[in-house]
Amino acid sequence: MIEKNINTTVSFDGLLLYDPRDKKIKTSNNPALMLRDLYCRSQKKPLSTEEEEFISELANMADEDVFVPAGTIVNPKEKL
Repeated sequence: MIEKNINTTVSFDGLLLYDPRDKKIKTSNNPALMLRDLYCRSQKKPLSTEEEEFISELANMADEDVFVPAGTIVNPKEKL
C-alpha cells in the first residue's frame, strides 16, 4: 500500500472582475464588483451607464479604510 501525504495551501487575492472605474479586468475582493459580476452573469446583458456609475460609487465605498475603536486603520488589502 502506498501512503500519500499531501499538504496543500491555497491563497487567493480575489476574483478576476471587471472594474468600471478604470475599465479594466483585474483581481479584486471588492464586494460591490463581485455583486456586479454576479448580476451581469444572471441577466446576460450589460449594465446601463447609470448602473455602472452606481456600482462605481459602491466600489469606492467598499475600498475605503475603516477606523476601529482603538484608532487603528484596518486596510483589508494589507496582510496582518
